[in-house]
Formats: sequence, structure tokens, C-alpha cells
Amino acid sequence: MREEDGIKYIDINIHTDMTLTRPASDSPFIQGLHDALANETIEDNKIAIQKEIDFYTENIEMYYNKPHSSTFTYTIAINETQDVGLTKSDNNYELFYRNDTLEEIILISVDDLAEVENKSLARQNGYNAAQTIVNQVQAESNSIQPFASFTYNRIAARDWANNNATSASEFPSANVPGTDCANFVSKALNAGGIPEDKSGKWYRASTWGGWPGDNWFRTGYYNNGGVVPYMTGKGYFYKETNESKVFAGSIMNWTATSHVALVTYGDTVKIMYAQHGAVNNKDNVYRDANGVYVSNVNFYMPSTSIMN
Repeated sequence: MREEDGIKYIDINIHTDMTLTRPASDSPFIQGLHDALANETIEDNKIAIQKEIDFYTENIEMYYNKPHSSTFTYTIAINETQDVGLTKSDNNYELFYRNDTLEEIILISVDDLAEVENKSLARQNGYNAAQTIVNQVQAESNSIQPFASFTYNRIAARDWANNNATSASEFPSANVPGTDCANFVSKALNAGGIPEDKSGKWYRASTWGGWPGDNWFRTGYYNNGGVVPYMTGKGYFYKETNESKVFAGSIMNWTATSHVALVTYGDTVKIMYAQHGAVNNKDNVYRDANGVYVSNVNFYMPSTSIMN
């Protein structure tokens, strides 16, 4: 509990198991992919869309009918100075969804939260995802696409993040004043197979709490290097605005503050993440403001060049 300017803030975390009971065939996102497949006439494009359908079907089946620990974070703001006569007003409190980011706590009024799933939009997202794939196939046919010398295992990155989410933070330390969120994400990505890069300044400290590379323990928010600009600059990750596509092993990057986390769950509807920072935890359920508001988060997904 904390108090500011006469307003008392009480944080509430709800821990529960959630189970995906809808099969992949009933997913509006996958149905949208099938819509695009049915309308496609070029064989190479159809093969690419079917490959995407198979990937997301397998991804959903990984979670289907299996309970997953989930945490919902709320804050109640109580205005103790708002009196009406001799009794307090019935409207002296407000409920927020809380994001415990590295530098600040972001509160979103529950009245402004985006709906959990808009089925028509999700189906359109699937159709749009197929069109993006078609464009990629056409672009690749006209150029030679370089492939990385390593393979990124997104499940290995997820497992490392979940297994180490509650471990002690390495930073700040006696030598490094920085914080641990980007260090945590970098370690997860490295556990997934992305090699350290001395010349690119993406490498861990040689000793616990020592100096790592600038791109390893910074987010990129302050334009002084960071894991996000490094990964996108190398072509390893790309920004994805279609949240239905986001899967485990992707990067979450907050836009209003310096903070990153690793996505540990994505079934085309629900997204969860693990993080180090103000709190070290996992199983956080992502909720954001309605689309008419500016999103608090950008997602970055691994490119095909490191997934193959």
C-alpha cells in the first residue's frame, strides 16, 4: 500500500490457473488464415499460408486443455478526502489494471481496457497475417535471403525465463548502476540460442555484477544502445503490431518507460510474460488500453532467418 496526495493505492494480485478449452480449429485467427488460403490461387503462396496455419495450430495445441498459472495485477485507488456531508461518497475509489514496470507503475483504468477478444477483428488479423506472408514470399523470390548461422529455440528461451523469473537480480551492483530487466531478457534470448556478440556489445558480464555490453543490459529506451535496437538492427527480431501472432519467445518493450520482458505464453488471445525489475516474477497476464488509446507495449518477434 502507498499513499500520494490523499489517495491510497492498494495493490491486489490474483493468482489462478487458466485453461484454454477452445481447440485450434475454433480460433478466429486461424479461421482468418483459412479464409485467405481459400482465396489464394498461387501455389507457392498457398504452401506458405498452410505452413503458417500448421505452425499456429501446433502452437495452440501446446496449451489446449492444459492449466497454466496466470497472474492478474490490479490496484484500487481510494480517495479518502472525498466526503459528501458526514459520509464518504460511494464513488471514492477507482479500479486499475497494473503494470509493474522497471521505472514506474503504469495504471490503466479497467473501464479503458481493451476487450479480451474481438472475434471479428481476430479473424481479420488472421487474414492480414496471410497477406503479410504472401508479400514475404514475393519479396524472397526476388532476392537472396541471408540466414543466421544459429537457430533460435523460442521454447528454450521461454523455459529459461520461467525457471529464472524469481531469481535474484544481477543489477544494480557495486559496479553497474543499471537495472536487470534487459539483462534478464538477454539471458533468456541467449539461452534460446542467440550467441553473444563482443563486437556488437551484446554480451554478459564476465563476473556477476560486472560490466556487460551496452546492448546486453539496456533496453534502448534512452537511445544509448539496448537489447531491442540490437536485435532489430541485426534482423533477428522485428516489430509486430498484430498481437494475435505474438508467441512465447518474443520480446515485450514498454513505450512509456524503460522496460522489457520476455513473452512466455501466446495462444492468439492471451499473452503472458516474465520479467525482472521492480518485481521479479512470471505468469503476468498482459492487458492493455483500448485501441483508441496509445498502446503501452510494443512486441518484437523472431524473424524467420533465425527460426529456421
